[in-house]
Amino acid sequence: AIIMELSYEEYYSAARRNTLTLKQIPKPFRTTLLCMLCVNRDGLELAYVPEKVRRYALCKTAVSQNRDALEFVPQELKPLILKELGL
Repeated sequence: AIIMELSYEEYYSAARRNTLTLKQIPKPFRTTLLCMLCVNRDGLELAYVPEKVRRYALCKTAVSQNRDALEFVPQELKPLILKELGL
């Protein structure tokens, strides 16, 4: 369930403590910084990263953490990430 009453700082703090996943954080709060924190811990969190935030560094981090995250990488980034990671 999404919890709507928290501030960005509270969501970030909860994500750092590993008590919330991106799925539980409202989309307006899913910043690049918060998303990077989450995909560092679990690459499959990339599935809940807004499209506009799915940039190279974040996607590479997600796939490095879990190869299955490649499914959620934008098509135009896949060849470069695969080459960089030697996959």
